[in-house]
Amino acid sequence: MKRIHHAGGLLVSALGITIFLALLAALFIWAGPSRVQAQPPERTLPQAPLSDATSTWGGFQPSGWATTTSPACSVTVTDSLGLQEATALYRYSTNGGSSWSAWSSAGLSISGDTDTTKYITVTGVTFIQSGTDNLIQFRILDLNGDPDTSPVFLVKVDSQAPAAPTGLAVSPAGWSPTNGFTLTWTNPADTSGIAGVYYKLDSPPASAGDGTLVEGAGISSLSSLIVSGNGAHPIYIWLKDSAGNVNHNARASATLYLDQDLPSAPNAITSTTHTVAAWSQDNYVQVNWSGASDPTSGIAGYAVAWDQSPGTLPAPITTTTQPQAMSPALPDGDNHYVHIRARDLAGNWSASAAHLGPFYIDRTAPAAPISLTATPITWTNINQFSLSWTNPDDTSGIAGAYYKLDSPPGHAEDGTLVAGADIQSISNITVSGDGAHTVYVWLKDTAGNVLSSQRSSTTLYLDTVRPGAPTNLTPSPAGWSNSPYFGITWTNPSDLSGIAGAYYKLNAEPTAPTDGIWVTTTNTITNILVPAEGEHHIYLWLKDRAGNVDHGTRNVLLRAFKYDATPPTTTYVITGTLGNHGWYTSAVSVGFSASDNLAGVQRTEYRIGSNPWQTGTSLSISASGAYTISYRSVDQAGNEETTHELPVKIDREAPTSGLAITGTLGANGWYTSPITITFVVTDPVSGRDTTMYRLDGGIWQAGDGLVVDSDGIHTLEYYSIDRAGNRESTHTATLRVDLLPPMTMYTTEGTAGDGGWFRSPVTVTLTPTDLASGPAATYYRLDAGGWISGTKATVSSEGTHSLAFYSRDYAGNVEASQAISVNIDVTPPLPPFGLSAQPVGWTKTNAFTVTWSSFPDLSGIGGAYYKLNAEPASPTDGTYVAGATNQLTGIQVPGEGKHTVYLWLRDGAGNANHLTRNVLNQALWLDTTPPTTTYVLTGSLGLNGWYTSPVQVGLTAVDALSGVDRYFHRIIGVSDWAEGRLFTITTSGRHSIQYYAVDAAGNEESPKTNFVRVDLEAPPAPINLRAEQVGWQSENNFSAVWTDPPDTSLIGAAYYKLDAPPTGPTDGILVTAPLGRISGIQVPAEGKHDLYVWLRDNAGNLDYTHYAYVPQAFWYDATPPTTTYTITGTPGFADWYRSPVSITLSAVDAGSGVLSTVYRVDGGLWQTGTALGISAEGTHTVQFYSIDQ
Repeated sequence: MKRIHHAGGLLVSALGITIFLALLAALFIWAGPSRVQAQPPERTLPQAPLSDATSTWGGFQPSGWATTTSPACSVTVTDSLGLQEATALYRYSTNGGSSWSAWSSAGLSISGDTDTTKYITVTGVTFIQSGTDNLIQFRILDLNGDPDTSPVFLVKVDSQAPAAPTGLAVSPAGWSPTNGFTLTWTNPADTSGIAGVYYKLDSPPASAGDGTLVEGAGISSLSSLIVSGNGAHPIYIWLKDSAGNVNHNARASATLYLDQDLPSAPNAITSTTHTVAAWSQDNYVQVNWSGASDPTSGIAGYAVAWDQSPGTLPAPITTTTQPQAMSPALPDGDNHYVHIRARDLAGNWSASAAHLGPFYIDRTAPAAPISLTATPITWTNINQFSLSWTNPDDTSGIAGAYYKLDSPPGHAEDGTLVAGADIQSISNITVSGDGAHTVYVWLKDTAGNVLSSQRSSTTLYLDTVRPGAPTNLTPSPAGWSNSPYFGITWTNPSDLSGIAGAYYKLNAEPTAPTDGIWVTTTNTITNILVPAEGEHHIYLWLKDRAGNVDHGTRNVLLRAFKYDATPPTTTYVITGTLGNHGWYTSAVSVGFSASDNLAGVQRTEYRIGSNPWQTGTSLSISASGAYTISYRSVDQAGNEETTHELPVKIDREAPTSGLAITGTLGANGWYTSPITITFVVTDPVSGRDTTMYRLDGGIWQAGDGLVVDSDGIHTLEYYSIDRAGNRESTHTATLRVDLLPPMTMYTTEGTAGDGGWFRSPVTVTLTPTDLASGPAATYYRLDAGGWISGTKATVSSEGTHSLAFYSRDYAGNVEASQAISVNIDVTPPLPPFGLSAQPVGWTKTNAFTVTWSSFPDLSGIGGAYYKLNAEPASPTDGTYVAGATNQLTGIQVPGEGKHTVYLWLRDGAGNANHLTRNVLNQALWLDTTPPTTTYVLTGSLGLNGWYTSPVQVGLTAVDALSGVDRYFHRIIGVSDWAEGRLFTITTSGRHSIQYYAVDAAGNEESPKTNFVRVDLEAPPAPINLRAEQVGWQSENNFSAVWTDPPDTSLIGAAYYKLDAPPTGPTDGILVTAPLGRISGIQVPAEGKHDLYVWLRDNAGNLDYTHYAYVPQAFWYDATPPTTTYTITGTPGFADWYRSPVSITLSAVDAGSGVLSTVYRVDGGLWQTGTALGISAEGTHTVQFYSIDQ
């Protein structure tokens, strides 16, 4: 028998359950005309005959629609005969008068203060929903017992709110870049007719009036609807009828899609066919791109443009919806660019474009090289050549060159390729042997284009054999020459490249091929310069056009050139008595001697002056005079000595001297001007050399003359010497000079005033002086009077007087008349009048101007005195300003405020009287203190000092004296300085404001700076919101992460909500830190849960519609699976089995599902599976458990 025991095991793995909530909004646009519910035609009410024409009925209520089926009905009746209250009755009809109720007083009440006017009210009557079928009529007896019957009154009843609109359609449908939408719908049937519509954006209405009402009979459309920002915005509309009934639960909804954000351009663009800035022969370029994004409506397509500009913005025309494009056939060039611009589903285009390029295209082979030149260009004996050329224009540029020798190329690569960017030369080319070889060159460009037919050619010349020796050497001239230049001719041997020239060397064997002087020639060399006089050998060898040369093939001509170029040398000896300056004072003899080192002297020649040449070696001269002797010698080689000149001068007589005097001769033998004395010297032969003189016993000095320009009696001594040294005897002369007229000085006696004026009578004393001949007489006259001889004059009357005077000396010099002014003024000036001050009013500059007019004054106004704020006590009790005739400037007051100025004058003579002062009361106003400005901010203050609305800045200034005149302000970086007390900040940001005030005196306050922080926009949705834990979790502890979007005041907090969108700004759990992550989120139950997160910035801005949404973000399963078993076998007694048994394990998990089931038997190894068998007899223990996902 087998007994089976089991033990249950548990291993829990919790995974969350994600529930997808999909909201599908179907948008239908009905293009037909809007439908207005038709109203039934007005019905003519049945009227009962009126029994008494004296009664009047009016004031029936309800006059319009009633919104209850049992409205109170009231009416006023008036009858001049009086009315009986107890007789009032009414009847009603609900079928338009086809049948009526019986007359009744049930629910009727009546009132009225007089018998003639009564107010009847009926309640409790039930009417139907109708605007035409409900009727009521009243009746009452007058005091005569006659019935007064009212007209029939219509009771319009509509107690039901309109049903929801149908066929709601949005225009534009789908995403739109324009914030202006139109809704159309079909109105339901309504008793009183549709009279208006409510609408609300972004959240369902909470009450009948929780929306914006737009009224209009039968209205069936709304236009120019504006949403709050980008995104999908649900809109709810519900109707209001003419009776005023409205039910917000009877509504229709649609979604408005706005995307005004521009998509971003692609940020990764590549080419699969070309490399940027690399040359290619393929003129079709394939490009792929990625990275374009749009946060709202998504990318719809692209505009692709190809051109030659690196920064083109493509026109907003969709050319493809795929992120790839192929170019058109591109022409050759290095400036091809592609530009890609993105478009979103709303039609917005990215503000910028992605660019790729430049692409280099070149499909044209280069032209032939230009000006192909070989180096060396002619014959050479070195088998190594180089080629150079100018490259033709080529789109991609030259990258290499082919060359081939001795035969043209048969194809593009039939030659040797030499690579090199912009290569223009090839070196180290060798040819096959001596001779002329043709070389062909053609080019290859960077793009690989090459064409051998587009080639150039030139010839390379090689000769490696040296020429033989020259023969028949002949010099020119033959024999001696006095020129150092000689010539030679010869006969050339034969040579392949031809003789290019010859080397020659004088007087020594050459030791190398170039150990000589090279001359390019054929068989003649001229102008050979020998190094010195004498006989010279010449060695000559040849060089051919290939450069082959060997000094071993030289020939020699001994003593070929004979050169003597030195003339003879002649000397002389003079005999005689030598005086000064080369002059002789006796007869002279001259002797000549010549010599020559080479050919010897042939003859010596001389001549005196221009006389003919004579041959000889001596001569004599005895007569006085100046002579020139020329002489020279000639040698046997024909060299003529340069002619020499020998001056010979003879003088044996002394000079004679006299005086020439120039000057103005006055009286008594006196000169009245400086005198000029010139020495007149005569010497017929050598001429005057020096004249010596001294004046008044002074130092002897040399000169041609002198000037005597000082007064007095002078003694002059003098003599002369000629150039030969002959001296005459000393002469003496007496000279009298008086150059200057007398000088008359004057002095004045009297009381001196200012400016040359006297304030009393004046006595003038005249004093003449003369240092030479002496003063003879003095004369004066006053004003226009006659001349008087004398030295004293007296002036006593007031006014300006002229006193003229002069003196005369004994030499006849008369002094120029001179005049002096004698000014006398003893009366002070009159008071100033017409006083005014500038500036008028307040000023900030402590510099005032006072102007006035003055009465005439004899000596004129010389200046003015002024004093501030107090009367003057004396003529000088003030500040004096000289020269102030009608204006004082720069007056400074002692302090701020209003000041009085006192003014009196002083004349040119210095007369002043303070009692003549004039006054300007409180005329000088000074304010140097600028105003002080404060500010007040008006706006919605959010959090952390941020404003969440436009902020009005109000400025207020105070100024104690002149008062505030103007205000100025600016927002740094936003606006320039502007005038005004109020200004508004309308943009988000941390703004620096500056402001100041100016008072009426012009004092300008230093600008003050303050900061105002404004954030007008709620932050957008979190970027890249995602759950940190992926898949099923057994622990109810989740985290979400995201990237904060840009925000002016930065993100300060976040809200999150699970499983349903938020319905209000705070409809979620607030998290303040850390930002970009929320930890410890617990879901409400096992399963899969949606996550909504929206943000609040530091300014407090918050918009719950700007949420990010992750469907089924968190998967939670905390319940372990349940495992059961089934045993199959032959049972016995007491839980024993009498056969092998099979055990089947079955696990269930309502959450994440079963992952695996494991078991073990009798403590053995754990195994995975759901079926096992036991066949061994005994008591066995089976342990098992399951694990969920």
